[in-house]
This record gives sequence, structure tokens and C-alpha cells, in this order.
Amino acid sequence: MFTTSRIVAIAIGLFVVFMGYLIKYKKKLFFIAGYNRWTSETVNDEQKEKLAKLIGNICILIGLATILMTFLDYYFASVIFEWIFAAVVIGASIYALVKAWNI
Repeated sequence: MFTTSRIVAIAIGLFVVFMGYLIKYKKKLFFIAGYNRWTSETVNDEQKEKLAKLIGNICILIGLATILMTFLDYYFASVIFEWIFAAVVIGASIYALVKAWNI
């Protein structure tokens, strides 16, 4: 049976995927921390497109990893999935930081 914590983890994963969708496809860049109207004036449309695609993809990846990790942990109950999840999140975050610096 799914516990409350697993249901919350799935809901958070779905929320992060939804936020990634809004950022990537609907170009809601105001959801990105540190991105505001002052920085948006100095960024051209091509850079905005690249940033939206990058951060949207990362959010979708992390959200799907959260959902997948919840199911894998439920069915296999192994700590290895938590380590894989941590590696995915940390790796995706570092990749986003390095890639966004070069946009």
C-alpha cells in the first residue's frame, strides 16, 4: 500500500513536471529563480528560448525521476534507487548550471 509520503512524493514529481512544461513550452520564465524583468531586458529572444528549453527539460527530468524513484522504491525497497535518484538530481543541477552559464 502506498503511504502518505509516497503519495506526496508522486504529487511533487507531477508538480515539478508541470512546472517544467510551463517553462519549456509556455515560456513562463518568471518561474526560474533569479530571472526577473530586469534580467529579461538584457537577454535576447534566442537566449530566452535556450534557457526555457534547458530549465524546462531539467525540471521534467527531475520530476520524472522523483516519480520513478517512488515506484521503484515501493516495489524493490532498495537503497540503491535513492542513491541513483540523488546522482540524477545532483548531476542534472550541475549540468544546468554549467550549460546556463554559457547561454
